[in-house]
This record gives sequence, structure tokens and C-alpha cells, in this order.
Amino acid sequence: MTEKLKEYIRDNENLIAEIDDWIARSKPQYIEYERCKNQCYEVQCKYNRLLAEKEELFSRTQPQAIKYDKEVVSGGKPGNTFDEYLATKEKKRIDERLEELKKIVNDYNHLLNIKRNQLEKSENIKDKIYYFRIIKRGSISYVCRKVNYGEAQVHRYLKEIKEELKQR
Repeated sequence: MTEKLKEYIRDNENLIAEIDDWIARSKPQYIEYERCKNQCYEVQCKYNRLLAEKEELFSRTQPQAIKYDKEVVSGGKPGNTFDEYLATKEKKRIDERLEELKKIVNDYNHLLNIKRNQLEKSENIKDKIYYFRIIKRGSISYVCRKVNYGEAQVHRYLKEIKEELKQR
């Protein structure tokens, strides 16, 4: 009896694995794609802010015109602004952080390409509609031809997709 029980458990484990695979394939992947896209956007914004900070620091080192709007022009020996720029840049570790963020952005872009390919190959109808309408930016008639659904159904699915994405 124990042999039959072990065989039954082994068969059920295979069945459970097949069910998990089926669920993973049937689960909408556009939600995961959207999450990755938002995270990539956040990291890209951090990278752009840091790049702007570096640019602003560097722009302070450039020669400036004399300001004649004051009555008394201040004289004196100008300081070495490039040394100040280098010291500030090293203190804030701007270049290291930029390289780190650039690597993260590249990793997210690679992940988005993988997710995009998964969406393209997905059998889920919402994934297909999301791919053709949002990613490929196709018209409704183009999406209808690709998924063999009517315009009303495509609009209904798009409305469901937008509602699901708003909830997350």
C-alpha cells in the first residue's frame, strides 16, 4: 500500500507542477510588465536628477559674464571653481552613483525586453490586446485583426485592463 501511496503522491506532484505551469501561462503578464515599466521609470528619473545635479555643479565652473546691475563691482581674486567642483563631486560620489544607476536602468531595460517577448508569445487574450494596443501602439482595428475579436470586445478588454492597472 505504501508503494501505491508514493506513486499517487509522485503523480500528484507532477500534476501540481503542470497546474502551476498552466496558471503561470494563463495569468496575465501585462501587470508584471507594467510594474517593471514603472520601476524602470523611477530609476530613470533618479538617474536624470543625478545627471542634472552633476551638470549644475559643472556649470558653476564655467566663466560667467560680469554683472553690471550692482553699483559696486566686487573685485578680488576669483577662486578656483573647478577644484571646488571636483571636491564636491567626490564628496557626493556622483560618478559612482551614476554608473550604478546606469547599470540598474540597463538591467530593467533588458528585463522589459524579456517581458515584452513573453507578452508577444502569451496565449492570454488580455496580454495580446495589451501588447498590440499599448506596446505596439496599434489602432483598435489592427488589434481586432490580430486577435480575431470584434471592436466592442476589444474595448471591453481594454477597459478591464485599465481598471486592473489602476488598482495596482
